[in-house]
Amino acid sequence: MSYEVLVDTGDNNKILGISKSFPAFESPQGNVYKLTTSYSGSIDRKSLRAVNVNTGAGTCDLEPNNQLAVTLTDLSDQALPDTSPIDGIPEIAKDTGQCKIKIQKKDGSGNDLTGAEDNDAVEIWADRAGGLSAFTVNLANGFAEVTLSAGSLLALVDISVTDPSGKMRGATARLQVK
Repeated sequence: MSYEVLVDTGDNNKILGISKSFPAFESPQGNVYKLTTSYSGSIDRKSLRAVNVNTGAGTCDLEPNNQLAVTLTDLSDQALPDTSPIDGIPEIAKDTGQCKIKIQKKDGSGNDLTGAEDNDAVEIWADRAGGLSAFTVNLANGFAEVTLSAGSLLALVDISVTDPSGKMRGATARLQVK
């Protein structure tokens, strides 16, 4: 669906309004531009941000303002001790290695969101891993964790955390099983 978006380029591309049409608005007015976008998600200007702003073409893209962040730790919540000196990717031992995948919901500025309204369901994928303690979890006050167990293969494991509703941007992490 096509929408018109009023974006303040002088205030970090802040969205001032979203509508099917702003007929009386002449663009630009100072740093405020009327841009066109195609977006299929839920339209709520407070939960979206404007990206790929092109004032010359009069277009922008919209994406969820909130995001997920992923941190990998050992089972005692310490940073993973073995990190490859070549590429900096955390490592765990094959067959017996385990780590926690900590998931935190954050706002567009990177601040933790920890309210009761931040209890979204998220999906976790880890390719080439031995196993996950859960593939879907509900955030509790914006936070959740699952355990990843290493498999018997030497591999780079790509971990993805996504929001099936599309209200948040997902996150990724990489781990080496050695």
